[in-house]
Amino acid sequence: MAWFNKKTETRNMQTSVVTSPIFFAPDSNGFSIIQGSEQLVNTVPALSTTIQQLSTDMSLVKYTGGQASVLNSTNLLVTFRQLLITGNAFLLIKRDVRGVLSGLVSVDTQDVIINLDQGKLSYQITNNSGDQPYDTGLYQDSEILHFMLNPGTQSIERFRGHSPIESLKDSLIVQQLANQNLQAMLKESISPKILLKINSADQDTQKAVKTAFNNVNKDSSTWISDNSVDVQKLFVNNNGNSDSLVAYSKQLSDSADVIAQAFAIPSSMVGNSSSDDNQTNGVQIQQIYLQKIKTKYMSVIISELQDKLNINIQADYSALLPIPNDTDEITNITNLVDAGFIDVDQGRNLLIKKGIIDE
Repeated sequence: MAWFNKKTETRNMQTSVVTSPIFFAPDSNGFSIIQGSEQLVNTVPALSTTIQQLSTDMSLVKYTGGQASVLNSTNLLVTFRQLLITGNAFLLIKRDVRGVLSGLVSVDTQDVIINLDQGKLSYQITNNSGDQPYDTGLYQDSEILHFMLNPGTQSIERFRGHSPIESLKDSLIVQQLANQNLQAMLKESISPKILLKINSADQDTQKAVKTAFNNVNKDSSTWISDNSVDVQKLFVNNNGNSDSLVAYSKQLSDSADVIAQAFAIPSSMVGNSSSDDNQTNGVQIQQIYLQKIKTKYMSVIISELQDKLNINIQADYSALLPIPNDTDEITNITNLVDAGFIDVDQGRNLLIKKGIIDE
């Protein structure tokens, strides 16, 4: 994996272009370059599932407190996808003539250059496509919401995040190789190549026998010949090949585990439930997942909102709560309150909404 980061330093000014990780992924002709963006996400099913699951669930979170109406009316799905894929996401803060927050506009990460000049942070935004709902210009730090995952620790790197995808280079390459080999073996097992052995070395005779065999075999008919023709399949469904199929399938499963681990969520959330602890039930897995959303992802969002908007904003996770059996409702909601996922009032409102207690 190569991470292409255009970074320059002139005197005391540094700039950093927010780009996506680049992977060299195997294809039929060797290795091709796949950018760590939607293109990469769409080529790896487990990664696509992870990004889709997390970004969708994050966008379902509601906000309470100051300016909550503006936040709740803004579609943040694309913003969260950018955050997960590139490690960075940007929103332009819109204010009315009174200086009150009036809206938030998503900014494409590819349109942003981060500037750090003698400790002063700013963002150069260029509307490259010409059809984005924001103007080209230099924006001050106070005008931009910049969400970051895993930022660096030195100089300007403190102001640029890194996606968990960056840690998946080796796993993604191995997964694609395993997937290609699995497809090839399945194809050969379903429609194997045929070897015809005949006594004649004459090319015309060989061609005639091959043509006759192909004409009959393409319709799945039975072809009968004397013992002068020996028909053999080049792919034999023996234990060795079966073991290889199992091994390649396991590699794909293991890769899903690695992707889940990189994003710090249970494997069952990306479709590999066999890897989760057998002693952990569905509700517990959902609670673990919610905890990760709260501490690893939404904490980044809430912190930046409170810092830049100078408001007391909180997240309401009730839309993401699991739906257990009726007999477990009170216990599970109580556990969520105790764990700090929701407050007492939110728990009570849930019980009222579910018809368990009266208003």
